[in-house]
Amino acid sequence: MLPPDAQPRAESLRDVSARLLPYFYDAIVPGLLAGGCVLVVSHGNTLRALVKHLESIPDEQIAGLDLPTGMPLVYELGPDLRPDEFGGQYLDPHAARDAIEAIRNLDPAAAGGRTT
Repeated sequence: MLPPDAQPRAESLRDVSARLLPYFYDAIVPGLLAGGCVLVVSHGNTLRALVKHLESIPDEQIAGLDLPTGMPLVYELGPDLRPDEFGGQYLDPHAARDAIEAIRNLDPAAAGGRTT
């Protein structure tokens, strides 16, 4: 009911998680439990919410997670749907490292002003 100029211009990570997790359990988990290899492609904040959930990253630490755009990240999940290795594996770890460093060197306003 807010006027357009008073509406938030971004969605918090909590809001993203509230939308993501039902979809994760309804659409992605069944494929994983059936032994499938599932490809998830999404926006950065949605991927951050998924990684936060998979790795049980606390709220006070999630702001330090940088996921570079367009860098495939592979997670092998155990039967409990938790990662066998935290942090996953980038298909090109050197390029991912460079991209993460570039993100960290950006002005937060230029990086889209992530919200947690």
